[in-house]
Amino acid sequence: MFKWLGILLVAICFWACGETESAVSENAVVDMTLFDNFEKYVVDSKKFEIKLSSDLDTLEIHSLASLGGKSYYLALDGDLEDPEIDWDNPLDSGVVLVKENGVFKNIVVLDESNRVYAVWQIVLPEVKSSSSKETDGEESSSSEDSTESSSSDIAESSSSVESESSSSNEDSAESSSSDIAESSSSEKTASSSSVELESSSSEEVDESSSSEEPVESSSSDIAESSSSVEEESSSSEEEPGVLKASELSIPDGSIFVEGERIYVEMPYGTDLTKLKFNQLDSTVDLTRTIKMDFADDLGEMTSFSVKAGVQLPGSDFSKREKSFWGTTADVMSQTDFVKHNINDYRFTAKRENLKENGSSISISSELVVAAANTYVMGYIDGGWKLVSGAYFAGTFLGTRLHQLYDLDYADESGAPDVDEEVDVTQLMSLGQPFNARPESFEVVYSYVHENGENKDVPQEALIYVLLVSADNKIVASGLITEGTSVDNKKAVVALNYGSDSGILDSEYGFYPNMQVGDGSEDVATIHVMFASSAYGFITAGGLKGNDAKYRGGEGSTLTIDNFKLIY
Repeated sequence: MFKWLGILLVAICFWACGETESAVSENAVVDMTLFDNFEKYVVDSKKFEIKLSSDLDTLEIHSLASLGGKSYYLALDGDLEDPEIDWDNPLDSGVVLVKENGVFKNIVVLDESNRVYAVWQIVLPEVKSSSSKETDGEESSSSEDSTESSSSDIAESSSSVESESSSSNEDSAESSSSDIAESSSSEKTASSSSVELESSSSEEVDESSSSEEPVESSSSDIAESSSSVEEESSSSEEEPGVLKASELSIPDGSIFVEGERIYVEMPYGTDLTKLKFNQLDSTVDLTRTIKMDFADDLGEMTSFSVKAGVQLPGSDFSKREKSFWGTTADVMSQTDFVKHNINDYRFTAKRENLKENGSSISISSELVVAAANTYVMGYIDGGWKLVSGAYFAGTFLGTRLHQLYDLDYADESGAPDVDEEVDVTQLMSLGQPFNARPESFEVVYSYVHENGENKDVPQEALIYVLLVSADNKIVASGLITEGTSVDNKKAVVALNYGSDSGILDSEYGFYPNMQVGDGSEDVATIHVMFASSAYGFITAGGLKGNDAKYRGGEGSTLTIDNFKLIY
């Protein structure tokens, strides 16, 4: 799954091993920029190894840029394909790596989408056994006579020169050396020495102990033992299983596989930038579609398009989720009294403008009536204003009904202004946190159309979705308007990225201080609006008999059911 890293820089390097020096592969290059406190190492870009020439307990990072990728972290395990990543501690200049339990942790390189680009191992120099020679050609000393004697017996054996006083035989030594060499392991050489030590005493070795048969037997035993160990080790290593896309699972979420597409649905509020499948150690950013390789149901490796998304809380309309949805109905259901030093005023809604139907909601455009108390004739209606039924992603900040009629009206300020037009959006906090990128939305709705008296302002029902960036740019949009009655209509509306769908020029008003983005911006919030009168966010009216100023039709009703984002 790793990408080819390319040549980091051109150099020729040799790696010391035993008594001779052998050329390192063409992919191994010297890089003098990784660490501040250590310069003698080799970078092998084919094996993804950083080979240290001497042992150290700490390494201070200078720059990891030559390892490729965009960001760097330590691995919390030894997995070279899908490591668990220490996300809380990114690696950068000045960070000191500390050896733990005799090794350094692997370095994970990620690309710009936080996918694993490569896993680099820091390789320490090999520790030589006591029976091997130092690289300067001198034999290493032994602390015990028996060890020195046994090692000497094996090394000095010769089959071409027969000697009765010799304590070794070269044929057997060559056979033993050949077997040991074929195993290509310094540990097996040390094991051979150990076997000889057990069979010999600290006394002088006699002819019988140096005869050909015991040595041949020892060599054969070592070779067979070595082969047995290798077979057991090989059989114990299971081939890594191929992970099928259909076997993926994720905590708290659901996964749907269709063709070469994988969709991960998570609860609202989930951070989609750091999702983790149960079968994988690393996390992935699924706010945008990425490619990941899994096996299909036939076991063939396939590149799947993987994307995540969430549904909005309460979008089935079985019960209002007040933490997500706001509505003008929060104050339309109350009777509001405001005192004045001469008169007091009563505000009432002709009807509530939200009905919850158990599996749908209905919002309607209704009148707010202001009446003055004359203390002689009681309350006399003074004026009417129409308020659009609005149900939206956000919070309604109004607390008193009279705010919809005359936002600035307060105690002892005089009579409420019958002619003042109030912008209801001033009482709304629009948008809720969101970072997914759906392709469209689906909704089932009905609409009862009632003509308004104001011929300058058309009566329309309104449904829209806006995806908005942190700097208040419209990333994507989708829009529905209705100017005639419809019943139980299902609509699937594409979200146009890099477009406002004409909303900014429409004068609907539910989009303060926005601009159109190019569609590449990260999504920060989602705006969803259902309104019974598209232009009725401004309440307007007048005295009885002068109600032609209404912006919308009284009783116009929009019913919404089964709203869903499609990814």
